[in-house]
Amino acid sequence: MKIKSVYIPLYCLIGDLFLSLPQITTSIDIKVGSGSVLGLFRIFMIPILLLVAADATKRKVIRLSTVSLISLATLTSLFLLQTFAIPGSLVTHFSGSAKFIFWFLSYFVLITTVTPRDSLKVKNTITLSLVIVFLMALIQYPYLIAQGGVGLGQVFSSYGSFGKVKTYGLFLSANEDGNGMMTLFPFMLYKIEQLTGPKKTFLRGFILAVMPFVLLINGTRTALFITFPILVILFYSKFSPKQIIRLLLIGSILGLLISLVGQPFIDQAFSSESDDGGTFNWRIENLWIPAINYTSDESLLFGFGTRGWEHFCAQSPNPLLATQCYPSHNAFVWSFVAWGVLGFTAYVLYIFNLLFQSIQVSSFKKDPDIALLGKAVICSTVGYCLWSLISNSFMNAGWIIIFLLGSLLYVLKMIVYLSTHKNYLLRPQASAVLR
Repeated sequence: MKIKSVYIPLYCLIGDLFLSLPQITTSIDIKVGSGSVLGLFRIFMIPILLLVAADATKRKVIRLSTVSLISLATLTSLFLLQTFAIPGSLVTHFSGSAKFIFWFLSYFVLITTVTPRDSLKVKNTITLSLVIVFLMALIQYPYLIAQGGVGLGQVFSSYGSFGKVKTYGLFLSANEDGNGMMTLFPFMLYKIEQLTGPKKTFLRGFILAVMPFVLLINGTRTALFITFPILVILFYSKFSPKQIIRLLLIGSILGLLISLVGQPFIDQAFSSESDDGGTFNWRIENLWIPAINYTSDESLLFGFGTRGWEHFCAQSPNPLLATQCYPSHNAFVWSFVAWGVLGFTAYVLYIFNLLFQSIQVSSFKKDPDIALLGKAVICSTVGYCLWSLISNSFMNAGWIIIFLLGSLLYVLKMIVYLSTHKNYLLRPQASAVLR
C-alpha cells in the first residue's frame, strides 16, 4: 500500500507531540546507549524527511509566503551551523540541534507536500489531535484533586504563596499544565461550537465554568487571571464596533465586580511580586537580563546553539546557576541565547505570520467553520505567546504545538484559496497555495 508523502511529516509531528508529553515520556523513557528511543527516531527520520522534501520540489512548484520562507530558511541554516557556535563537544551540540531540525523539517515537508485533496483530512487530524491532548490533561484533574485532598478553603488561603501544593498532571509542572491547557483550549471551544442545540449550550457552559475551577486548583496565576479571560473574549468576539463597545462595557462591569469582591484574593495571590519578590521578579533579575547581556556581548548574531542556555549557566558568576542550571522559563529569551539576533528574529516572524494569516482566515465569510477554526488558531497562538513569556522553552510539547499551528494554518489557507477559485483543482499546480 502506497503511503502519501504528506502523512509522513504529519504523523511524525503528531506522534512526537504525544511522545513528548512529560507524563508519557517518563513512563516509557527507554535509553539506548546515551540516547533515548525518541531521540534516535528523530535522527533516523531527518534523512527520510529530506528525501521527501527533495521529491516534492521535483514534482511541483512550492509557493510559500515571504515571511514563512525567510523564517524557515534562516532557522534551518542556524540549526545546521550552530553546532560550531561555541567550543565544546560537537556530538552534544548536534544532539541538541537534532530535535529542532526534525520539527522544522517535518513542518516544512508537510506544507510542501500537502495537496488540496489531503487538506480536509490534515485539518481534521491536527485539530482532533490537539483536542485529545487538551482532554487528556483536563480529565486527570478530578483524580488529582481527590488524590491531593486539598480543600477549597486551603486553596484560597494559600493561593500564590510558595507553600501552596500545586496540582498538575500531563505536563508534570503546574505552570506547563495550566498554560499548555490554555494554548489548546480554543480548539476545545471550536469543537463545542460545531455542535447544535442543547448539547452545544450545555457543553459551552460546562467548559467555561469548569476551566476557572481547574486553573484555580492548578495554581497557575497567569493562566487563570490573564490567559483564560483573554482567550474567551477573543474567541467569542466579532470585532465589530458594536461588539467592541459591548465587550468594553462588560469588561468594565466585571472589572468593577472583581475589584469589589475578589480584590483581597488577587492581592494575596500576587503579594510576593508586589513586594518586589516572587519567582517572576527573580527570573527577570537573575536569568533573563544577565542572559540577554551575556549573549549581546559574546555572540550577538548567532547565539550559542540549542545548548546555549547550559553554556550561559556554566559561565554565569551567579553560584546558583553555576551549580544548578535553572530553566530559562522564557522561550523568547531562550531563542535569543540559542540563536542570536538572526534566530530570534526568524522565530518572532514565524509567530507574527501565524497571527497575521490566521486573522485573514478568520474573516473568511463563505465558510463559517473555517473562519471559526481560524479564530481558534489566533487564540491558540496568543495563548502560546503568553505561555512562552513565562515558561515553555524547555517543553518539547510547546515547540511541537507551534509547528502544528503553522501546518494547520497553511492547510486552512489552502482551503480558503480553493473555495474562492473553484477551477483551481483542474490546474497542474493545484497543490500549491498562494500567499
